Amino acid sequence: MTKKDLLLTLGLVFQLLWANVAKAQNLPLKQYESAYLAQDIYPNGASALDWFPDDYEVQGVTNDGTNWFFTLVDQDKTHGIMWRIPKSVPLNGNVRGKPGVFSVNYNNIPELKTNNFWHWGDPDHLRFEGIDYILVPINTPTPAILCFRASNLAYVNYTWLDSSIPGGGGWCAVGADNDLYVSADDPNAVARYDVDWKTLISTRNHNVAKFLKNYPLSKSDGSKLELTDLQGGEFTPSGEMLYLVSGRGKCFGNGADWTPRDGIHAIETQNWRELAQSVKNSDPKNHFSYNYEPACKFCLTGGGTDTPEGLTFWDLDDGSASGVRGTLHVLIDYYTIGGLGCDDKLYFHHFSPKVYVDAASKGGPGLLGRIDHPFSSFIDAINYYPIWGGAQLVLRPGGYTGKGVVINKRLKISSEGGMAVIK
Repeated sequence: MTKKDLLLTLGLVFQLLWANVAKAQNLPLKQYESAYLAQDIYPNGASALDWFPDDYEVQGVTNDGTNWFFTLVDQDKTHGIMWRIPKSVPLNGNVRGKPGVFSVNYNNIPELKTNNFWHWGDPDHLRFEGIDYILVPINTPTPAILCFRASNLAYVNYTWLDSSIPGGGGWCAVGADNDLYVSADDPNAVARYDVDWKTLISTRNHNVAKFLKNYPLSKSDGSKLELTDLQGGEFTPSGEMLYLVSGRGKCFGNGADWTPRDGIHAIETQNWRELAQSVKNSDPKNHFSYNYEPACKFCLTGGGTDTPEGLTFWDLDDGSASGVRGTLHVLIDYYTIGGLGCDDKLYFHHFSPKVYVDAASKGGPGLLGRIDHPFSSFIDAINYYPIWGGAQLVLRPGGYTGKGVVINKRLKISSEGGMAVIK
């Protein structure tokens, strides 16, 4: 048997194994968007940046395939700000004046000030009739959605959401169907809206969102999934998965206690069922680690707490973004109360679906399976965590032993840089 025949045979075997698993478990997923392997945190505690000054909170993040978009509010509740930062610009430095960088401020838009639209939540990106827009959720007595042009952050319009439906102020996400999805702050369901985007973009009509239905969330065992303090959400490109992040820090009576349900939640959207949840520790065996401290941390004249914030899904595993690798990107804001020594800080966690294997690997820093610290053994790559459904296993050139390996998860297995042989 030639190497080509061997690889083809293995590929067919993996496909047959997955077909049997899919049939037995009735799994609808076809894509490989399970981004659970933690990468570097970047920025990692950045503060006093011109786009993230002290006494501001980063609220959310999205992307248009070329740029980051971050929303922020100030602790005096007088500013809502959004920054557009190209992916090539380092996020841990000052960005003002660099090519492609824009910002927009609530205080400069009279219509937003009139409605007291200062609290800008976790945004999302909309592409409509060939033009890119950024949608920003607003938490008011009646929740609303703001619309901006992505190219220059020019304000376009806003629409109210249905005041009789719980939620809509903290985050919003556009589905593959171009419908809008939101939820209450403490949800057990996600609400879907049909939005007349053309009317929103081309008129001053502020009532173009029609509620369609709620989708109850469930745990992997089918029981009800109830979340607290939902901070952000975004669909994967295929729409098969929705990533949510929930939780809040507690300091000086501000916020709620941490619960085991806080963290990142991977939801498959055919049945709105949770596939995975992040863990709050940095044990090397816990690859889906979203570690933060919700309790009060004291500084010279006050204290602060880590608070989960928004997220976005953007494949940057190719290293094209300054300082960032990964596909799922999730914020943490270190929120402070006090003066001297109490600087607000930004942490940006990144996760990937890719697990690397290199027969010539001699180790390196970071979690096993990352591009800078690949597994050297195909068997270890399957069994160590163990591998999860929807992961992407990337083999560097070389020979690997696969004898005795049983694969009962849906995987995408590919080679990178040359031929990889499993025997």
